[in-house]
Amino acid sequence: MGIILWNWTCLLALPLLAGILVRALLRKKRRAWIFTAGAAVLAVALVLWARTNPIPGNEGPALRALQAIFVTVGAGLTGLILRLNLRD
Repeated sequence: MGIILWNWTCLLALPLLAGILVRALLRKKRRAWIFTAGAAVLAVALVLWARTNPIPGNEGPALRALQAIFVTVGAGLTGLILRLNLRD
């Protein structure tokens, strides 16, 4: 059971936290949105790559795409929360 939790942590939680952390560290920069946009472009590219998987049964590209999606979600939500909090 412990290895399954560790796998899900590495797959979902750590990329989400990485996106949150990087976006929060860039909050004072004028062009912090570039990180989120770059992460989104990377996620789309990896999803397209995973859809045309060259090796049947290989789940590596799909897992990388899932990690990139969670980095994008973390960065996007953090940017949205920071933007909403700055206007108050």
